[in-house]
Amino acid sequence: LCDPDPVASISLGLGPHLLIDPYLLQNESFSRAVYQPVRNRTTPIMQGTLGNDSFKVANYSANVVAGTDGLYRMWFQGLPGGVLLNGMTTSSDGLAWSAPVWCTGLNQYAEISGVLDEGVGANPRYKTVLRDIPTTQSAESLWGSQDGIAWVKVNQLNPNPYGETASLFHL
Repeated sequence: LCDPDPVASISLGLGPHLLIDPYLLQNESFSRAVYQPVRNRTTPIMQGTLGNDSFKVANYSANVVAGTDGLYRMWFQGLPGGVLLNGMTTSSDGLAWSAPVWCTGLNQYAEISGVLDEGVGANPRYKTVLRDIPTTQSAESLWGSQDGIAWVKVNQLNPNPYGETASLFHL
């Protein structure tokens, strides 16, 4: 990742820096320090109770995608009215989140656990892999959405019935 040759080293200004040339650490009197992390917020991002028809997170694999349009989008499972559904909420700063919009077209128990944003103009823009429920096999399908809310099955996948579920990656 870096060249220990002082002639080829890059001069860095004030940090913080994610990667620092080992030459700087060894020869420029930098010191390493570890700081205790501090919680920035005291309230949960999403909360609610079933009694007031608010949303309550029903899973721990909610995922956030930073969109090319400057919005963060989070997909999660919630319990509006006591029914298990996938929801999407948005934020411009990652701290204040909108009320959820409940996704359509999905099986009630299909959990959106990873979303790939292909960007504006892609068809479909958002993609996810969902387990076909109910099933006794590890059958999965590729699903797509233009807005992250209305989902349609793109095609059936036939992964090996053993091991982890499929994941999506940009090529």
